[in-house]
Amino acid sequence: MSPRNLVFLVVALIQVCAIPAVTDEADFTALKALKDTWKNVPPTWVGADPCGSRWDGILCSSTRVTSITLASMGLEGSLSGDIQSLSELQILDLSYNKDLSGPLPPAIGDLKKLTSLILVGCSFSGPIPDSIGSLPLITYLLTGTIPVSTATTPGLDLLVNTKHFHLGLNQLSGTIPPKLFSSKMKLIHVLFDNNKLTGSIPSTLGLVTTLEFLFLSNNDLHGPLPNLTGMNVLTYLDMSNNSFDDTEFPPWLSNLQSLTTLLEGNPICRKTGVTKSYCTVSRPNSSYATPPKNCVPSSCLANQHSSPNCKCAFPYTGLLVFRAPSFSNLGNITYFSALEKSLMDSFKSHQLPVDSVHLSQPRKDPSQYLDLNLQVFPFGQDRFNRTAISRIGFVLSNQTFKPPAQFGPFFFAGDTYLHFTGGVIGSKKSSSRGVIVGAAAGGLALLLLLLGAGVYAYGQKKRADKATEQNSDFGGGGVPQLKGARCFSFEEIKKYTNNFSETNGIGSGGYGKVKSDSLSPSLSENGFLFAFHLSIFMIY
Repeated sequence: MSPRNLVFLVVALIQVCAIPAVTDEADFTALKALKDTWKNVPPTWVGADPCGSRWDGILCSSTRVTSITLASMGLEGSLSGDIQSLSELQILDLSYNKDLSGPLPPAIGDLKKLTSLILVGCSFSGPIPDSIGSLPLITYLLTGTIPVSTATTPGLDLLVNTKHFHLGLNQLSGTIPPKLFSSKMKLIHVLFDNNKLTGSIPSTLGLVTTLEFLFLSNNDLHGPLPNLTGMNVLTYLDMSNNSFDDTEFPPWLSNLQSLTTLLEGNPICRKTGVTKSYCTVSRPNSSYATPPKNCVPSSCLANQHSSPNCKCAFPYTGLLVFRAPSFSNLGNITYFSALEKSLMDSFKSHQLPVDSVHLSQPRKDPSQYLDLNLQVFPFGQDRFNRTAISRIGFVLSNQTFKPPAQFGPFFFAGDTYLHFTGGVIGSKKSSSRGVIVGAAAGGLALLLLLLGAGVYAYGQKKRADKATEQNSDFGGGGVPQLKGARCFSFEEIKKYTNNFSETNGIGSGGYGKVKSDSLSPSLSENGFLFAFHLSIFMIY
């Protein structure tokens, strides 16, 4: 590489290193507030340019932050109200960070462009702020209570584009507000199971004709059922473990052949001699586990597992929970093979670095959900980085992954991932990695700059020497060296010019005629030729 090209490369590198921050100032301030509030943030969260520096879990459009996906990062802390400054935010996924707690800030309702709010597996407490009802674009809501709008405050009934009310396994109390449902809604899942709801089911529920799955089990609901005959796509209704009596069941309910209804645990099913199908639920278990793919499982190090492709790695783990599978024979392995293929197809379609998936221990839990242990193995290395984990968690948490139809709706409870590339969660080594890398990069840039400057200076000197040699009036000979000034008397000059003979003239100038002669060896070591004006004398 020529010196000029090397210097150009160094200058370009310095310019790249010195690119000014491009992240919107308000967005950076909001992210810094979150960083200061949380523990175990990714080690790449350093500097003042989250967009330009590619902070893990942060996606931007130009200078604005549009997505925060930090599933299973082991975050600890609360959600700061400063998040309202992220006015272009569309996706907020903090799922499976069980140590994120405290109330949700009302300011979250100011995120008018938010489409996905995913907080499943966190420990946030208190009601969902009423302000969330003012988010018209939101399509996924996975935590909270049941506020409805009033003359002065918004509520969940305004979320007409929402497809999923996944509010199960909370501490909801009181009745289900009739105003919650309307014919404008596009709901396909209503999951209010395992709460403390009382009262009757509102008749307005029958207006939501897009509903496919309705879960009201494990509450204290009673009273008459609404007319559901117009809900042609409803395939699963679970009202088990409530307080419904046989006098409150309309005859049309048993005539809906495509509807699976569960009423186990209600007074109607506790009566002696009742043998209705909706009162009997099987609880089979299975010892199924994904088999190796034509290979011998490897013997792995501690905390590593052998994948279906017999490669040792640290998998991303969690629990897949299916609320309404249409099959009861857990010994039929074709169901689970189809689920494995569906998972891999989804990961590949999203270009995720997944080598294989492993399912094990299918069983029914006390709520009659189908539970499956899931292990997701990395491709090409033995562990995932933070970007891969957040993307896998997002696919599983926001219902992007669509399981085979016979499995029905699901949720994923991801474990905290402890084996990220580059360090362990919570370690000082991991948290300072970004600073160390930045310092090393800066030192390398400075070294290259000094090296390039030295090479450039050396090249310039070589070119100067060559030019001097080529342009010298003395050809290849040496340049005469003065060893001290010499003054000549008028008599000496007269003598050596033969009394200023005209025969020695070589030209004329502004000071008169120029004459020449040779110094004798006694006056000059080499007998140099000299030329002179009568008024000015110089040695050339």
